[in-house]
Amino acid sequence: MVAQQQWPRDDPRNPSAWLYKVSANIASKKIQTTTALASFPVESDSDWPTSAPADIDDSAEVSIEFLTICASLPFSPKQQIIFALRYAASFKISQIAFVLGTSAETISKILQRIKSKIKMKTPSNLYDAQVKEEDRLTVLKILYLMFNEGYKTSRGEEPINETLCADAFALTQSIVNNPKWSSKESKALLALMLYNLARFDARYNTEGEIVDLEAQNRANWNHDMIRVGNKYLKEAQKEDISTYHLEATIAYLHCAAPSFAETDWPAIIRIYEQLAAFNKSPFVRLSLGIAQFYSGQTLKALRTLQELGSYVYINNYYIYHTALGKIFYELGDREQSLAHLQQSLTLATSPIEKRHIDKIIRQISKT
Repeated sequence: MVAQQQWPRDDPRNPSAWLYKVSANIASKKIQTTTALASFPVESDSDWPTSAPADIDDSAEVSIEFLTICASLPFSPKQQIIFALRYAASFKISQIAFVLGTSAETISKILQRIKSKIKMKTPSNLYDAQVKEEDRLTVLKILYLMFNEGYKTSRGEEPINETLCADAFALTQSIVNNPKWSSKESKALLALMLYNLARFDARYNTEGEIVDLEAQNRANWNHDMIRVGNKYLKEAQKEDISTYHLEATIAYLHCAAPSFAETDWPAIIRIYEQLAAFNKSPFVRLSLGIAQFYSGQTLKALRTLQELGSYVYINNYYIYHTALGKIFYELGDREQSLAHLQQSLTLATSPIEKRHIDKIIRQISKT
């Protein structure tokens, strides 16, 4: 990482400007003209900006304005989010269905109902208006879903949609920097994004193959980015915590662990259990089961995952079957292990994912 080589081992002297630099670096590979970062001038590595360029605020503001319009529509929060993901984030209907845990048919019907009733009028100066708390939370939810879908995309040839990650990151940073929008929740969400982005490059080796968490070289994590994440997580502290606080704390515990073996899995499990009380999503339960497996609670992990088998969209998720394949292998049931891994191979959408699963299958087949 250039930042790791250039900086002293302390916080960046201007975290805000640095974050814009990070978002530009993430985006530069694929973003050309239409995203919030399109006009960002990438400085040389030795020329760090001392303030955020004005043009990125302007372009981000336009997107935040549209997201706010979506959030202020006279519909339920779920309908607002669906509309925003479709028309602000350009999600496909199948992607929206996946991230919200429902069917594509349901999403299509909701969009049709919204479009038949909607009459939008753009506020003349949204940032001068008082921001409603419910609108603020809806926009954060939209950005959270955008980033998650980018980081672990459910569609496409590549397992990471860098454009989506960069857009969500830049817009969240824009919110945090705006006094009328900034909140403890937005800072917790920004910290969560930073912790995930810090491990971005370590997820793949030099051959472009997926590297599981337990095998990642932590020296390749961006520890400067982690420190900035720590700063925002500290600023986000409050008594009435949100799901963003919980998820950011889990990500912090991963980043703080010197090695995979030294990860505080009991603490991570406790937080996932707390998160499950907040968020009834089966994806949270899936993450809990995987954490239980990593902590050595193999049978408990199996029970947690098997309870999710009734959810069609979980049963059609390759990570679910990959996890079951690893659990059954750990329990000595090679036949069940390979059956789930073959199912995972069928469900995976990107060639990189398929190669990774096939590698696991070949390793198990040799034992």
